[in-house]
Amino acid sequence: MVNGGGGQPAEMRGEEFAELFDALSTWGRWGEGDERGALHYTSEATVVAGAALVREGRTFGLGRPLDTRTSPHNPKPADHHMTMLADEGEGPLRFAMDYVGQAFHHPSHSHLDALCHVSYRDSLYNGFETASTVNAEGAAALSVETLHEGLVGRGVLLDVPGVRERSWLEPGESVFRDDLEAAEQAQGVTVGAGDILLVRTGYAQRLAELGDMDGNDSDGRVGVAADTPASRAIAIRSRRW
Repeated sequence: MVNGGGGQPAEMRGEEFAELFDALSTWGRWGEGDERGALHYTSEATVVAGAALVREGRTFGLGRPLDTRTSPHNPKPADHHMTMLADEGEGPLRFAMDYVGQAFHHPSHSHLDALCHVSYRDSLYNGFETASTVNAEGAAALSVETLHEGLVGRGVLLDVPGVRERSWLEPGESVFRDDLEAAEQAQGVTVGAGDILLVRTGYAQRLAELGDMDGNDSDGRVGVAADTPASRAIAIRSRRW
């Protein structure tokens, strides 16, 4: 499946996906047993280069606020409750404590997928066998622990709605390579190896201004789509820009 625009998914043929996979796969590029993948493009040099660009001490959070309310766009809300209140207990020194739990994989919660998240032809990234790598206890390899030291580098934000002179993309719209290149040109930036690419779709702004979106968890997502003739034709027919 690829996001085809207009809220309707476009079917990608199995052979078409296989061709894309074989053409773009990096399996084996960094050796047998590699678990870092594209993280190899980041290095001490790219971290230093990114840090050298800092001009102001401002920081910006990229996470979404914890959403505990069930709604059409948030069918699996986060679970948050207090386990201890500061007005409980005895004596002058007391504590407040809480619990947070959430199912990460839908647009209402911020998360970062690990390489163990998707399998193809019974294999995970770099040929790790799916069944022996991931079980009920978790992942034995390719987990988010690969990033235990953090991800630091030059961040590049491409504002796709801004290029289209709009505040946000509508549910179901797709972002293609030429959209990203147009944003690069308009903003005077170039994405390079080792950069951390952020693509703005306006999802959060639309949600804040218009309220709950219709549809369930898998409908109406906005994101980068596979740039194939079939998916592009469907998306262009139904785009609202």
